[in-house]
Amino acid sequence: FMRPGALVARHKRIVLPANETLESWEERLTAAFPDSGWRLRTPESSQGAVRRVTTQVRDFLALASLAAILLAGIGCGHALSAFLRARRRAIAVIKMVGGSAALVRQVYMLLAALFAVSGALLGALLGVWGMFIIAPILSAVLPTPIIAEWSTLTFLRAFLAAVAMTAAFAVPPILRFSRINPLTFFAADTNEDSAPAADIKDRLVMAVSFMLMAVILPLEWDKKAMMFGIIVIALILYALTLAFAAAAQQFGGRLPIAPRLGLLAIARNRRQTAVGVMSFGVGICVLTGII
Repeated sequence: FMRPGALVARHKRIVLPANETLESWEERLTAAFPDSGWRLRTPESSQGAVRRVTTQVRDFLALASLAAILLAGIGCGHALSAFLRARRRAIAVIKMVGGSAALVRQVYMLLAALFAVSGALLGALLGVWGMFIIAPILSAVLPTPIIAEWSTLTFLRAFLAAVAMTAAFAVPPILRFSRINPLTFFAADTNEDSAPAADIKDRLVMAVSFMLMAVILPLEWDKKAMMFGIIVIALILYALTLAFAAAAQQFGGRLPIAPRLGLLAIARNRRQTAVGVMSFGVGICVLTGII
């Protein structure tokens, strides 16, 4: 079997003399055998492999966490929109007795900020607490001890990323409902589209929040591009759902009664339907990317 081209592997362990370093011995070996076919593995190269695996796991967990925060932000925006729809008459009373749109924005932004800051702070503290609990368990299983250390910068990054994501989806509904005419509140039915459509200010808030989150998080540019790709997919799903709802409202009258009523129900609550489709689509996209 020992013929040219045969797949033969031999492993040798070298013990260096006490008066010679690994670097000098490796240089002498390379100079003496420049055309060698062997592969030299040193403790430093093994550490490099471990470091690469650790970096990949860190980036994977960061992307999975960002995707979870993105889905949570969409859910927060949807919940806040439902809350504001239920409070339309209270907002109308505020505006009809002389309250301005700025007052409405301040009241509900303060409420949203209270919940966002509380939730982000609690989540970051639980993450740190869990890190100190998991580290001893992993140290008992792995050959290398895992040391958990407090990092103020990491804590602030996680906290600010959660707040930025919440602001991206919570502030636009507040801006929308603060611009509505108070008479429209009383004349409107339970349809969500009684609120004005999003304008340039709403989109600017979302864009600034996403850019702030991208600057805060310590990810490589390819990972940030992947995250922005997920956001673009979410916006495309939202726009396509709104277009489908508009088409259904225009051409649904030609269909039989059962599909016509179903399509008109979707068209009457087009934003709510678009948010649901966007949440489901982003979840499937993230799940596919992780798998």
